Amino acid sequence: LSRVDNLIKIRGFRVEPEEISTVIKQVSAEVEQAVVIDVEHNGTTLLVAYLVAVQGKTLAGAELKQALSACLPGYMVPTMFITLEQIPLSLNGKIDRKALLALYQGQQKAAFRAGNAIEEQLHQLWTRLLSSDHFGAEDSFYAAGGNSLQLVSMRRMLQDTFAVDISLGDLFAHTTIAELAELIQRRPKLTVKPQGDSADKVVEYRMPRELQVKYKNLTKALNIPVIKEITVQLPTQLLCQVIGEQLSRVEALNLSFKQNDDGDLILTQLYDSFADVEVYQCAAQAELQGYLEQKTTEKFDLIGGSRPGSATIVEYNGKRLLVLVFDHILSDGYSIGLLEKQIDAALAQAANHEEVAESEVPTSYLSYLRDHENWLASDDADNKRAFWTRYLKDASSLALPGLPHFSMIQAQSFAIGEFDKRYIKPVVSGLNISYYTYLFASCCYALHKYFDSDKFLLGTIAARRGLMGSETTFGSLTGFIPVKSEMTASDMPAEFLDRFAGSLMQALENQDLPLSEFDVLPLSVNFIYEDLGEDRKTLAPYRIPGLSIFAPRDRLTFVVKEEVAGFSFFIEHDATIFDEQQLNSLVSYLKEFAGQTMDAGVLL
Repeated sequence: LSRVDNLIKIRGFRVEPEEISTVIKQVSAEVEQAVVIDVEHNGTTLLVAYLVAVQGKTLAGAELKQALSACLPGYMVPTMFITLEQIPLSLNGKIDRKALLALYQGQQKAAFRAGNAIEEQLHQLWTRLLSSDHFGAEDSFYAAGGNSLQLVSMRRMLQDTFAVDISLGDLFAHTTIAELAELIQRRPKLTVKPQGDSADKVVEYRMPRELQVKYKNLTKALNIPVIKEITVQLPTQLLCQVIGEQLSRVEALNLSFKQNDDGDLILTQLYDSFADVEVYQCAAQAELQGYLEQKTTEKFDLIGGSRPGSATIVEYNGKRLLVLVFDHILSDGYSIGLLEKQIDAALAQAANHEEVAESEVPTSYLSYLRDHENWLASDDADNKRAFWTRYLKDASSLALPGLPHFSMIQAQSFAIGEFDKRYIKPVVSGLNISYYTYLFASCCYALHKYFDSDKFLLGTIAARRGLMGSETTFGSLTGFIPVKSEMTASDMPAEFLDRFAGSLMQALENQDLPLSEFDVLPLSVNFIYEDLGEDRKTLAPYRIPGLSIFAPRDRLTFVVKEEVAGFSFFIEHDATIFDEQQLNSLVSYLKEFAGQTMDAGVLL
C-alpha cells in the first residue's frame, strides 16, 4: 500500500514525496520522522506531511511551512501538517497508507473554532464557495478543497465583504483562514472613488492642435505588438487575472486623452485597472494568422478616450498565445520587453502558488514630461545636464530584471507626417542593456552639437536569439551618418547597405557578441528629420525614454520569416547599419559628455 517513494503529480509537476520528507528533517532539528503522502480532496491532489517530533520537542506547523517555502517551490510544500506519536505501520512493517488517510479524514471532520469575527466571516465565505465546512482555521485553501479558479472568485468575495484590496499574490502567500484574517486586519479600508470628472487624475499635458489633426488623419496604427506562447499550466481564468493585475500596475496603460471644454486634449488617467484580458479561440492556422494581423494593426482611438493597448489570450491547437498590443504614443519597446519579463515571473509564481511580487515603476511620467518641457524651452546648460543626468540614471536602472517601465510621448515632436506611407510592424522582446554600446537617449543631446549636416541616416542592428520571451537577448549598436538632403531611402545602392552591414558585423564580433547563438540579424535603414539645427523641438525624442529617438520620414525594410508556436509569421524589422568610423567618433563624444554628468560606465 505504500507509495511514499513513488513520483506523483501535483499541479502538473512531478514530485517525489520522499524528497520532501528529507527536506523537512533538514530544515527542522525537532522532527525525528517525516512521511509525506498525496491525498485526493474534492478532485484536487494535495500533499500531507505526518511528523513525529524529537522527544521533548513540540512542532509548529506554521513555522515549518514557512521554512519549507523558503527552500522548496510552492507545489512541493505540504498543505497540511499532522503531528503523531508514531507513524502507523502495516503487518509487514511498511508505512500504512490507509491509516494515514484515515487520520487526514479525521482532521478534516474536526469542528471549526473561530478566533474572532473576521475568521467566522471567512469560514462562512469558504463554506459557501467550497460547498463544505470540513476545515479548520489553520487548514490551507487547497487542503479545504479549493482550486485556482475558486481562488479568483474568493478574491472578489473578500474585497466585497471586507472592503480591502486583496491581490492574488496575497492569497498565494496567506492560504489559511487564520493568516487571511490577520492580513485583513492590517489592511486599510478601501475608499469609494467619486464618480464623474472629479475622479479623473488630470496630467499636465495638452496635445497640440496640429498634432491632433495629424493623429486624426493617421490611416495606420502605430503599435508595438508582442506575441508569445504561454507554457505555464494555469486555468485560463486565473491566467487572465494574473496578466491583468500586472498590466494594471503600469501607469501608461491607464492613460488616454480627454477633451476639455476648450477643445484641448488632456492626458488623463481614465482607468483604474486592466481587467479586460480577452480570450479568443482559433480553429485553423489561417484563422490564427488573420486574427493576429488584424489584432496587431488595430488602431486605438486615444483622442476618443480609448485605452492605449489590448491583451488577448489566443487558444489554438492546444497552445495558448499571449498577444499584447500597445499604442506607440504611450509605450516603447524597452518597456514592453521588461513588462514581458514581469509577466513571465508572475505567471511562474502563480503556477507554483507563490506570492506574486509587487513590481514598482521607477519613473514618474508626469515629472519627466515637466522636466522635458523645461528642457525644450530653456537654453540653460545646467538645466539640460540635470535632466539628462536623471534620465540616464533612471534608464540604466531599468536593466534590473522584472521592472516594467512605460514612458510618455513627447507629442509636440511626434513626426506623424509621412510615417504611415511605410508602416512597420515591429515585434519587440526583452532587452539586455549589457550589450549596448551606449544609451540611445544621450544621442539626442549629442546630435545637434556634433553634426553639421541637415539630414542623417540612423542605423541600428539588433541580434536576436529566439522569438520573444524572457530568454530572448538583443545586441544593439547604432550610428548616425550625414547624407545629402535630396537623398531618399530608395536612392541607397545595395553596395552601400552591404558595406555598412559588413562593418556592423565586424563591430559586433569585436564586442564579443556570440553571433552564432542568434537566429535573426534583420537589417533596415531609417531616414530622420531634415532639420537638425537649433530647433530643439524638432530634435526632441517623441517619447521618453525609448529605443527609437526619431520618427522616420522614410524607411527601408527587410522582411524576416519568424516561427511562433509552430506557424510562420512574416514580420518587417528594424535593425542596424552604420559607419564604423562615425560610430567611433560619436562614442568618443558620448564618453566625454558622460564624464561631465555621471559615471561613463552607464553609457559604455
